[in-house]
Amino acid sequence: MTDYHTHILPGIDDGCQTVEESVAVLNMLKEQGVTRVYATSHYYSGQNSPETFLRRRESAWQKLKPYLTPDMPEVLLGAEIEYFDGMSRIKGVYDLALEGTRILLIEMPEERWSYRTVSEILEINGNSGYTVMIAHVDRYALFQKKNTLKALVSEGVIMQGSADFFALPPTRKKALKMLRKNEIHVLGTDAHDPVSRPPRMKQAAEVIEKRFGEGVLADLIV
Repeated sequence: MTDYHTHILPGIDDGCQTVEESVAVLNMLKEQGVTRVYATSHYYSGQNSPETFLRRRESAWQKLKPYLTPDMPEVLLGAEIEYFDGMSRIKGVYDLALEGTRILLIEMPEERWSYRTVSEILEINGNSGYTVMIAHVDRYALFQKKNTLKALVSEGVIMQGSADFFALPPTRKKALKMLRKNEIHVLGTDAHDPVSRPPRMKQAAEVIEKRFGEGVLADLIV
């Protein structure tokens, strides 16, 4: 089971602040059946260049590495890239792809996306074989025009849904509806720490399997 969205690197963003917190979250994910985790620290273009971010990420990674054990989930590096106008033309942005892939995890504006914004995403998505994965798409769905998500999906954009969206009762019905409409393709916990924003991948998986069966769940957690 893969968690495509976490903030487990220590001291780099608003996620885990210490190695102890990072290890605690990884152990929670292990207990929930997760075997692979992408560490997707926030990237904000107004705060760092891609090169500076990569140096900071490497420093945080080196702090965590000595505490990893073979029974923990495999940790791969990435970034949650905050959308900004013109990002498709910044070469360094493509260096922030999820490790071992050509997938860029992008955090979108929490508002109705303009034609220009959608066009920018499609430009990135078609750039030299890169694919956009939109982070926690459940946050934006209600703001969008009726066919916006459908149009992006038709162009191969991947939609990442939050585990909490499925796990927590207030949003569960909407989550299952989006999944049924092919508006969610993979899951991420967006875990930030072991207490206030812990991972709930197991709970989400149980909800999905109960409603749609093992086949749909397997496609989401590959």
